[in-house]
Amino acid sequence: MHKKKASFDLLSTYEGYVPSWKGMFALLGLLLAGSCIGSLIQFLLMLLPIKLELYHMMIITYPIMFIPAMLYCSARSRRELIMEEEGERAAIDCYKVKKGQINIIMLAFMCVVATVCSAIVTEPATKLLPPMPDMLKAALEGITNAPMWAALLTTAVFAPFFEEWLCRGMVMRGLLKHSSPVVAILVSALFFAVIHMNPWQAIPAFVLGCLFGLVYYKTGSLKLCMLMHCANNAFSVLISHIPGAENAEYFSDLMADPMHYRMLYLCALALCLLFVTRLLKLASEDTRCATE
Repeated sequence: MHKKKASFDLLSTYEGYVPSWKGMFALLGLLLAGSCIGSLIQFLLMLLPIKLELYHMMIITYPIMFIPAMLYCSARSRRELIMEEEGERAAIDCYKVKKGQINIIMLAFMCVVATVCSAIVTEPATKLLPPMPDMLKAALEGITNAPMWAALLTTAVFAPFFEEWLCRGMVMRGLLKHSSPVVAILVSALFFAVIHMNPWQAIPAFVLGCLFGLVYYKTGSLKLCMLMHCANNAFSVLISHIPGAENAEYFSDLMADPMHYRMLYLCALALCLLFVTRLLKLASEDTRCATE
């Protein structure tokens, strides 16, 4: 038995637990349990004599949804670390980019640009779906059209941190240990899509999840994935707060000339392909990584 050195990095609390396929479904069940707890708390908040807006309740209940999964992973991680002998950390097939291969600031900038471009590229697939139900549309608008500070806190801070911790930091990291990188990326992206619980968000979430997963596999950086997720959600919130763009559902709604939209779409597609090509060329170090 060894004593683990104290760490003030929140994410390192979970590095000892590498979920299996069974563990992935356990995390999904715990997330659903957390959603039920959050819904119950939201219902109780509605009974208070003080009227709270939806965004007030989301700020309170959204993190609660992830607490059961985080407590479970933390407990499993501590148990695994205690059982391990010194220096025998489980190897995981994701890597850190070699020093000198690419400037980290440039890589972060490329990730953000590719994320926004991916959101544009997925629009045609989302448009094939039937109109979004009014109840769901109202719920989403209640979040994005909330005061900017509240919308950004919920969608661009809470969502990137908790969802990337779960989908890439736990699910994909575990799948990389028990399956091929391609399977790990695709399944974690599907997991990411499923937890959104509606096809209008699930389709772009799956595409973005594949992109986030590729970045995680090639760089070993969960923080880069969080940055990309933050950029995507923050961009949506900022667009929704532009006067005259409040009711726009797609980028095409913001452009009067269809030709301009086609040019934008082709540029976004080209930038996405260039980013993925550049990312695939990054050589990998022989050093394995855990949750960053």
